[in-house]
Amino acid sequence: MQRATQNYGADLVGSAPAVRSSQRLSGQSLILGIPGLFPSLPMDATSHRAVAEVLGNYHYNDAALARCRTALAATPTPLEEFKILILLANTQLAVERAAEAAETIAQCLLLASAEGVTPALRRAALVCRARIAASQSDTATAMQAYREAKEVDPAGVTLGADLSEEAEIPLAAGDHAGFVACLRGWKPIERLTWLTWRYDTENDERSLRLLDAAARAGEADFLVAVYEESIRYLDGVGAGAPLRVDLAWVHRMVRGDLAAARRVLDDVLDSGSNGWAYDLTDEQPDATLERALNAQSECLFALFQRETNPGAKAELLAAVRGLTQRPLALDVPPNSATFLLHHRILTARMALKMGPREEFQRGLQGAIDTCISALEDDVGWNDLFNLSLLTEALATLAGALPDKNGPAAEALRRAAGLVLSAQFSKLTAEPEKTKGEDGGDGTDEDDSDGADDSDEDSEDDSEDDSDDDSDDSDDDDSDDDEKLGPPPTDEGDLSLLGPVFCDGICNPIKTFKWWGGHSGYQCVSGCDQVFFCEECFDALQADKSGQKPLPGRRFCDRSHEHYIKAPVDGWKGVKDGVMTFEGGRSVSFAGFLKSIQEEICKKAWEEFWTGG
Repeated sequence: MQRATQNYGADLVGSAPAVRSSQRLSGQSLILGIPGLFPSLPMDATSHRAVAEVLGNYHYNDAALARCRTALAATPTPLEEFKILILLANTQLAVERAAEAAETIAQCLLLASAEGVTPALRRAALVCRARIAASQSDTATAMQAYREAKEVDPAGVTLGADLSEEAEIPLAAGDHAGFVACLRGWKPIERLTWLTWRYDTENDERSLRLLDAAARAGEADFLVAVYEESIRYLDGVGAGAPLRVDLAWVHRMVRGDLAAARRVLDDVLDSGSNGWAYDLTDEQPDATLERALNAQSECLFALFQRETNPGAKAELLAAVRGLTQRPLALDVPPNSATFLLHHRILTARMALKMGPREEFQRGLQGAIDTCISALEDDVGWNDLFNLSLLTEALATLAGALPDKNGPAAEALRRAAGLVLSAQFSKLTAEPEKTKGEDGGDGTDEDDSDGADDSDEDSEDDSEDDSDDDSDDSDDDDSDDDEKLGPPPTDEGDLSLLGPVFCDGICNPIKTFKWWGGHSGYQCVSGCDQVFFCEECFDALQADKSGQKPLPGRRFCDRSHEHYIKAPVDGWKGVKDGVMTFEGGRSVSFAGFLKSIQEEICKKAWEEFWTGG
């Protein structure tokens, strides 16, 4: 995300030139001055290597390379030369000089038997060799080097970063059996290290790829065993709950065993919490609660749909109603109404079948009102979630109407498509743009009357929210932007709060921060904000029709039939709080939200209750 910056020096009257001059001093210049700080100390090979390492850590790679060569010219001992060559090879790899790096690490390994070279140093050299081979697509050499690295230092600790890089080699090559074989070759503690490494930022993608690989390789039972052994370790410190949620997905998405998934999630919800983050994963208990609550709601709903016995259906409805009263939910109350919305929608859908039908209306309209309230406030971090959940709620109401293809149902589905289309847009104008304005200047004949309350809702979420998530997401955001290319100029004001990832089996996983001429599909049949790219949606439909079975995990239940496609035809984004369309049509987003509550939903409920 981009952030506004200021030149504070320009405000210092009389001293601005000096401040600006100091600001122009680069980090490299300052680091290069380190040797002069202690003139009485000689700069030997070790000293030059230390400076090179600091330069490399701050990505001044050219200067680091030069300093490594200076260190080598300073007649180092064999042990010191071994260390310098490791650093030099890693730096060469960082600047994409893989061939040079390969020669350097080969020279380094010739010194592996030198006096003082420890097993840990040999491991570091072999890991470097593995990385170089992987960069050259030499999978066999890379995997062999990783194995040798562990063998040469059996008592050493394998870092999560090294394990992640090792696992990525067969995954990147599409070798799912090789990936499973890689995991089999690890020690249990290494598998635990890998599963918990950077859990907050890496787990979503890692677990989905793990599920997919296990499904494709026919190794579901092995994957269950991997999670169970890691959970046993974590249970020793009361920290097994996050991985149990992941295990439940194995049972559901790979093995198709809803009953087993339910049992595992029951263990999570009955576990309780002291409020502190779980050890090793460092996941906050409210995040674990949200994941477990929504996963169990989906599990119970899926069982409910399959059940034909009224008594068993009643038991499942009672179970889903009671989820928020389980020990974990009582110990760690959800910190946002947004977290409960999917659960509330599924509970309402079950009440529609079992009654009372008033509970269906209360639950579903309550979810709709909560989403709209969140979209109208000045908090922006949850807009993306509420747009997705509002899409689900509106489509659910459309499916509950007696005439599922009538005008009221079509208006609801149209509104759901517009809501989903807006998920990458900044929904309100900047404060200076809304002041003294009424809002949109036109209407869309298929949508609202164009009334605008945007002067109450103005915000600049993208700037405020970026401060909250800043430091650890910058690099990922930059990588995503590089893959996606420049943002489009015909989609209005983009929020850039995403990204949204495809939940299918595409590899690499498709990333959305804007539509960019592509479409997406959201399941509205019971999945929690599950979103597909066009490729994965087509694969899902081919699987359901029996034309071509899915090659990996099941990412959406085969019984699910209803999806919302976005963007709607003619969509041109939200500009200054106004939805725009081809042909010049426009409607204020705030007025559109009001029309959902006061017109579209009102007419739908009247139809819902009409008749005997």
